[in-house]
Amino acid sequence: MKLQDYIRIFIAGDDIMRKIAILLVVLGLFLMPKNIFAKQVKKAYTDYGISLDEAVEIQLNEAAKPITDLYRDAPAYVNKKAVEFVGPNRIKVFIANIRTAPSLDAKIAFQFPYTIPVEIIDIVTGDAYQESELWFKIAYQTHIYYIHSSLVKADTVRATADAKVYEGAGKNHHTFGKLEKGETVQVVEHDPEWLQVHYRAWRIPKREDVKEILDPNDTDNMYQHIRLDESIGVSADELNVVLEGKGILEGLGQAFIDGGKKHGINEAYLIAHAFLETAQGTSELATGVEVGVNEKKQPVIVTDDNRDDLKKIKTTYNMFGIGAADSCPLECGAKTAYEEKWFDPETAIREGAAWIGKDYIYNEFEQNTLYKMKWNPKMGEGFHWKQYATDIEWAEKQTKKMKEIYKQLRDPIYSYDIPTYEE
Repeated sequence: MKLQDYIRIFIAGDDIMRKIAILLVVLGLFLMPKNIFAKQVKKAYTDYGISLDEAVEIQLNEAAKPITDLYRDAPAYVNKKAVEFVGPNRIKVFIANIRTAPSLDAKIAFQFPYTIPVEIIDIVTGDAYQESELWFKIAYQTHIYYIHSSLVKADTVRATADAKVYEGAGKNHHTFGKLEKGETVQVVEHDPEWLQVHYRAWRIPKREDVKEILDPNDTDNMYQHIRLDESIGVSADELNVVLEGKGILEGLGQAFIDGGKKHGINEAYLIAHAFLETAQGTSELATGVEVGVNEKKQPVIVTDDNRDDLKKIKTTYNMFGIGAADSCPLECGAKTAYEEKWFDPETAIREGAAWIGKDYIYNEFEQNTLYKMKWNPKMGEGFHWKQYATDIEWAEKQTKKMKEIYKQLRDPIYSYDIPTYEE
């Protein structure tokens, strides 16, 4: 029986038959395949021409500069011999005993009061005190003395030369990165040979990390293989549901369709990119910035002080952060919009779309998926440098917003381009 047959029973039948019809419909909805609403699923494949292991070795090369924040909170260690303590290393108790040896029975040579700085030259082991056997070897008046580590605030070290930072206390552990000569870090824990330090969040990944993320057989996140150069085939009304409550972007579904169609860009990707660059449609660049031309015929942002001196004043819109540099995000982005004549939100979306695909999707390497933007299909030919980001998880991280958009659409086209590696 078809759905309309159950509906007919529901309308015409008695109460029992209606209940059975309702039950069958509800069961059908629960058992329905998750992608039942997908209009179409299309798959293409890109041969990378190398094995997965070869790709991993290419990406681990220092020239590729792979980084990850997978270990941002993991302990990091540096060899004691590669660093020196930098002051002020101060006494942190009211009175501290300075001894001639790292022993509680050793002669007390001096007693230093609170906050007096000490020059630490080494860490040694000695008698246990407060559950620690660590002592600082210090220099004072051209002589060597010792003070228990618990009595001194010594939490900053400086690399005396380039120094590797390891995952564990030993050179056999994975290397997270290095400290440049002269770079300082904070000490977490002291040890006679190794110091645990606060290290940066972005670190060198392990080989297995890169391989796991490179492996296209991991189908948990297929959105990184969605083609960014094909339409998702939905209406403006559907896109407007996605854009509801998104500031100036609300109601502009047709502009994203027009821009995507004109420049060959996936509409969901355009929207995701716009969300990112406009803070969900609320940024100043997106909501409108007035720009005029000064006496030198240069575009400048309008202010209360210069308004009367400018000509051809227009309100500009920039939905993708195009031209906005870190050093001048607002000014440079607004000037670009003025020069491109993006004087209404629709034009900013429709014509700004061309810039989105120019450098990556439609370049010589045809990096038409998030995966291929991150992992260049021509990496085996020496082009691993042409990749969008050094974060090995970049492609997967970008799919979060794409997935949210797709899930709000009733029947989008899922077009995939999946990489393949040689055996």
